[in-house]
Amino acid sequence: MHSKIAEMTINELQFYSNEFDTLLQHKNIFDLADLKKHDILTYTEGWVAGMHLVLNDLKRYGELTKGLAGMKHAKEQIFDIFLEDVFSQQDPIIKKQLVLSAHLKSFSEDLINHISAECFEEGEHIDYNRSGFIRYLQRRNLFLVKMGANNEFFRYHHLFQEFLIKHSAYLLERDMLNCLFISAATWYSDKGFVEDALGFALKADNDAK
Repeated sequence: MHSKIAEMTINELQFYSNEFDTLLQHKNIFDLADLKKHDILTYTEGWVAGMHLVLNDLKRYGELTKGLAGMKHAKEQIFDIFLEDVFSQQDPIIKKQLVLSAHLKSFSEDLINHISAECFEEGEHIDYNRSGFIRYLQRRNLFLVKMGANNEFFRYHHLFQEFLIKHSAYLLERDMLNCLFISAATWYSDKGFVEDALGFALKADNDAK
């Protein structure tokens, strides 16, 4: 790139409708209905590797006309990619932070910092190159999606979030999840978001909260 590009984020890398159409042409797929194309685009959220896996799966089993309803093994392959090429490459503390934050439907840097201060032991904090956890995720394209106009809140790609929540069963003790729910409830309560606060409080094993 002759040093003309500093970084590429998910905003540049994800495919949109016209680019998906071009991909279909390259794969010689011409019998996919517009509704099915929309479903696949929504399911993968523009993630190109995910699109390839879904399309290959549908072609392999002759289920292109069914769209996502005909998908048999693509999600299993997608989760394998997340595990082998993404998750396993991370520092243990990052792994713990990923699976913990996946239980939040959305999060901000302030919320993440609050939960970390409450739930992480001394020595488990990391400076993420002094740029914050969210910036760390962005720089490494870890399937982070901006929410809202002010870009303060974020969420994970829904497939990545599903993978992380599933994987959290192997990494997180119930006490850590309780700490997450209670600290998130406290944060939302302090901000005046009562409904969100109650939602997290009800998930915790804490009747007093």
